Amino acid sequence: MEVNRTFVTTLNERVDYYFKSKGISKTGDFELYFKSLLFLAVFITTYFLLILRENNIWVMFILFPILGACHIMIATNIAHDAMHSSYAKRAWVNKLAALSFNLAGGNAFIFRRRHLLTHIDTVDADKRSSIQKQKFLMNYKTKKGKSKNLPVLFYTFFSLYMIIIRDFILFAKENKPIPKKEYFILGLTKSIYLFAFWIIPFLMINAAWWQILIGLFLMYLVTTIAYVVILIMPTEGVEQPKIASYKDAANDWAVEVLKHNVDFGPHNKLINWIVGGANMNVIHYLFPDISHVHYVKLSNLVKETVGEFGLIYREDSFYKVFGMPFKYFRQLKEKEKNQS
Repeated sequence: MEVNRTFVTTLNERVDYYFKSKGISKTGDFELYFKSLLFLAVFITTYFLLILRENNIWVMFILFPILGACHIMIATNIAHDAMHSSYAKRAWVNKLAALSFNLAGGNAFIFRRRHLLTHIDTVDADKRSSIQKQKFLMNYKTKKGKSKNLPVLFYTFFSLYMIIIRDFILFAKENKPIPKKEYFILGLTKSIYLFAFWIIPFLMINAAWWQILIGLFLMYLVTTIAYVVILIMPTEGVEQPKIASYKDAANDWAVEVLKHNVDFGPHNKLINWIVGGANMNVIHYLFPDISHVHYVKLSNLVKETVGEFGLIYREDSFYKVFGMPFKYFRQLKEKEKNQS
């Protein structure tokens, strides 16, 4: 175990030296703030082009998916870092940036609370537990009181579930106290979002209702694919529990992360830039308080260090991640059959 402790110490020393030698912060930088403004500008501009400009049907069918992609890019590039307080040094900037999640249809308060829980290393902090804690799966109760996952077909509408339904479920089932203002923010932001995307387009866009409906379907289809791939990414050994205490056993935790996670395209700067580091579970779990703009460099340091200590840094091609959630769904259904 001494060797493993040396691994964690060495890795952390190298990471700290990297930031100190470069004279840079572990939070976001100009690159992050530039692309934050870019994604927000594309999102807002595309929306107004869609509802204010006379577009032919094919242009409309292009603009809707762009809006869908912006939903995800805002969430992963801006809001996620902000929720981990790694977007900026100033707390108020992180709080403001986190609210961008509401702009994309989510709720920053409840997502942050649930998401940060998955970074607390409890004995049941495996991937399945992480997914269930954040209520990512769509399920129902049987007559016998068992919880069953809905068929894969229903995940065609996963983004609608995430945006319209999930947050209300989380608020209703939250055990810890929720400030009254958060209920107000939830109702207000959801109402604004639904008005902007489910009422205004039918009033403002000069097209048949069914054409607009197809456009919305394309928008949410893009969002759904990204949500399913990013949020339900079964890269961990889902039957393997994590260790009980992160602070008391940092090395054990790091070794567990390496064993049960995979980074997809970790050295691809373009992929990391677009998806906000969502392809890199290993790096995110090891360094949750560091902005994703540094993930590519950190992955190089991790890869270098694990090789010296006989450990394995699991990485794979980015395209392979797309089929994994559906394999995971099949595994869940098979387990349900065996238990019934």
